[in-house]
Amino acid sequence: MLDLHSPESARRLIASYPELAWLTGDVNATPEGLASASQGALLSEQVFNQKHIEFDRTAVGIMVLKWVLTGDYDGFTACQPDGAKLSPERFADLHKYVSTVLPDQESIDAMVTYMVINDLGKIKSVVAEVQSRLQVEDVDHDKILLAALERAPDIAPSFQRLTTGHKDLIINGLKAEFNIGQFLQGENVAASLHGLTGLDRKSLDFYLLHAMCDIAGAAGQVKQNGSLVMTEPTYRDWE
Repeated sequence: MLDLHSPESARRLIASYPELAWLTGDVNATPEGLASASQGALLSEQVFNQKHIEFDRTAVGIMVLKWVLTGDYDGFTACQPDGAKLSPERFADLHKYVSTVLPDQESIDAMVTYMVINDLGKIKSVVAEVQSRLQVEDVDHDKILLAALERAPDIAPSFQRLTTGHKDLIINGLKAEFNIGQFLQGENVAASLHGLTGLDRKSLDFYLLHAMCDIAGAAGQVKQNGSLVMTEPTYRDWE
């Protein structure tokens, strides 16, 4: 389940979620921020013979989900420094929360889909298709993705196969006018939380869990044996 520890297992996951491979295309990538891993060490290099930042970050985010769901504390914290390592108690709380939000395989499938399509609005070929089909001129990648999923869901086959309820959870999250990454870094004022007021509890939990996995995998181009980002200090801010 959600195994990305080898090129072979990654290829199997890509067969189920083809959008994951699209992240190796011409992408408006997020700035690296941290130094990359040594050449040849990244999963993208092992699968595609070339480094792809967005692919590696998403892959580690998916592995974060697996480590939490299976209660693999050692896997989650393997690359974290001892002084900042997430505590077993907080990891246990996280495991309980995630298991509540994703109680079955359908909901897990929907969450993985959310993760692999989250950055489609950064992919230049997808943006061009959305602009051509829907006459969308917005440059915000979340709004581009939202327009595509609402008006041309066939653009993302993994999304299109989901149940209506799970599609709604993803779309509701994309409609939220809130940047949780900026919030955690203290770049948002308290009033920005109003952007979440329109979400029902289930949509809010789904959105927050997706954001947590996304943030936890944000250094996937640096370390892939655990979450380098979701340490004890970061998790305290998350709480």
